[in-house]
Amino acid sequence: MWGVTWTLLARVLGPRTPRRQLPGACGALRGWRCFSDAADRLPVVAIVGRPNVGKSALFNRLAGRRMALVQNTPDGHVTRDWREAPASLADLRFTVVDTSGMEPELGARAPRSIQARAAALTAGVLARADVTLLLMDGRAGVLPGDVELARWLRRLPPPHRVLLVANKCERRETSAAGLAESPRLGFGPAVAVAAEAGEGMADLYAGLQPLLDAVRGAAWGVVGSAGGPGVGGAEGAGVGGAEGAGVRGAEGADVDSAEGAGMGGAEGAGVGGARGSGPPGLAAEGMQAPDDAAPAAEGGDAAAERTTERDSATKAQSPGSQASPLLRMAVVGLPNVGKSTLCNALLASERCLTGPEPGLTRDAVTARFSHEGQILELVDTAGWVRRTRLDAHDPDAGGVLTQRSLADSAAAMHSAQVVVLVVDGVRVSEHGEGLTHRELMLANDVILHGRALLIAANKMDALGREARAGVLGLLRRSLDRGLPAGASVRLLPMSALRADVAGLLPAVHEVYRLWNLRISTGRLNRFVAGLASSYTTGGGKDVGRIKYMLQAKGRPPTFVAWVSGSASMPSSTQNFLTKSLRAEFGLEGVPIRLKVRAKESRRPK
Repeated sequence: MWGVTWTLLARVLGPRTPRRQLPGACGALRGWRCFSDAADRLPVVAIVGRPNVGKSALFNRLAGRRMALVQNTPDGHVTRDWREAPASLADLRFTVVDTSGMEPELGARAPRSIQARAAALTAGVLARADVTLLLMDGRAGVLPGDVELARWLRRLPPPHRVLLVANKCERRETSAAGLAESPRLGFGPAVAVAAEAGEGMADLYAGLQPLLDAVRGAAWGVVGSAGGPGVGGAEGAGVGGAEGAGVRGAEGADVDSAEGAGMGGAEGAGVGGARGSGPPGLAAEGMQAPDDAAPAAEGGDAAAERTTERDSATKAQSPGSQASPLLRMAVVGLPNVGKSTLCNALLASERCLTGPEPGLTRDAVTARFSHEGQILELVDTAGWVRRTRLDAHDPDAGGVLTQRSLADSAAAMHSAQVVVLVVDGVRVSEHGEGLTHRELMLANDVILHGRALLIAANKMDALGREARAGVLGLLRRSLDRGLPAGASVRLLPMSALRADVAGLLPAVHEVYRLWNLRISTGRLNRFVAGLASSYTTGGGKDVGRIKYMLQAKGRPPTFVAWVSGSASMPSSTQNFLTKSLRAEFGLEGVPIRLKVRAKESRRPK
């Protein structure tokens, strides 16, 4: 947190200032504690551009790992849902957002197409972004789509900060013409980079640094003007205050006062920012921003509102926070069963791209929200398809994108604590069968990896009362037949389209609590003793062989039983013991692992 503060102070005070003197210089400023609050708010940098210009490649480069799918598909959009990740470029720290390919004129031609709906989501991202990287293809030069997108960005209300970047400039002789005509877009000469090769990052840093400093200065100005002597405040001695001591003022003094002097800014400005600078406002003509997008406000009030929402989830994970640990929840299922609609209903916003077309979701879309004091990380995954039908979902890439999407979905499912398997209730009613073979394989995979599993029967609003009861009965019977012996899964009817999902989050909290439950060794052994005394004959008498039992760990609950004799306990007795543990301690809906330890045989081999 303080690394950014020291770096900025070193820039202002001079590169030769010893680091040990920086705390004293900072302490000399009234209201210096606002540096901590400002450093906690990472600026948002959105990457926009035409399709197939390398936005996802640049996103992966800034994020430091391959998160977004990258594929050369000139006639299609690889990225559909936007995704964000913490990013760094040298000493710059920010949140980078990858967006779908933008074609502003497409909204008029086909307003309900996949690309137009994805572009509408991107418009909502730009309404909250602090800096926008307009990406163009350096080899192709300025195309009509770039001109139209640049015209659309210039219509956004100030202070919208745009940096023009030309990608695919590995060979300057092939991109020289495109770089020469880049100023006609109205954002100055483009910064030449090659995202795949990692070239031009120093030039990108030089172009991005002053924009992020201006964003940081505007945020500090909001903190200072809220009350008390802050940074950029109008009355007290803040950093860049109108009447107080500025840092490196107009006369060049290191820590001296100069009326109206700030950190390289104008009167009342913060660090590198002009007076009244704030966040970008609503989207311009042709693209509608969401209703909850805050308009630009004088003095940067909207900046504080915009950062509050995205900081609320991260504050719970900051050092010293008393909030609960992060609960990671993955939504999985077959294509077109309503996974993205369910995620939007839980988030109460259009976060994920939805529609009647199967296979819309490609990237694993992640979003954080709070419910009853618990921070949840919701992951919307791509629909699971058979390997023999990969080509049908992305014919442009020959099934490569679908295969990568399935790999991302599997990774998200295995790293989650709670997995929600969404099932199409209408399909169950029409076909008269419960879970399909693929859905049963997914459920068994979740249980095998020790994750808590919930079955969400979606689209139940389209069925009558008797049909709903029949669907739940079919699903329950298929679960009893297809899941491992002793497994327990909760089944929840819902309608994501009508936002009838009130029972899902309480069930998620409950199974997560049980998934973390620890049972004392004394209670376990008293339970085993009582169980053994109840079954002295028949198959239950093997329970009497248990001499000692304890819970080795939680997440999921794992028990170890030491038995007499060198023979292991029969599987039927283990299943009976597992069901008894579940019934005694209320472990419904979570997997239970039981390990049996017998004496080693003394017979010579």
